Amino acid sequence: MKNLDSVVPENDLVLDPVLPPSCDGDSPSGACPQIFHTNRNSVIVQGYVLSDIVARKIQFAENELGVEIPEALFLAAAGKIGGII
Repeated sequence: MKNLDSVVPENDLVLDPVLPPSCDGDSPSGACPQIFHTNRNSVIVQGYVLSDIVARKIQFAENELGVEIPEALFLAAAGKIGGII
C-alpha cells in the first residue's frame, strides 16, 4: 500500500465524520466508535482497542493496529461512503 502522506500530508488532512458517533453508553471518556472519510480517499476508524487475546489471532505488521467497531456502524458507513465515492 502506498504512503498516503504522499497524496495529502498529515498537516493538510481533513476528516469528515461519515455518521454520528455510535455510542452504547459504556465509554467513560465520551469517545465513541466512529468512521471518518478523508481527503486522501481513505477512511479512518476509531474503535475499541482489541484485547491481547484477540489481537494475537490476527497478524498485524509493526505499523498496524486493530480496533473493533459495531457491525451496524460499519455497514451504515459503507453504504453512505458508497454513495460518496
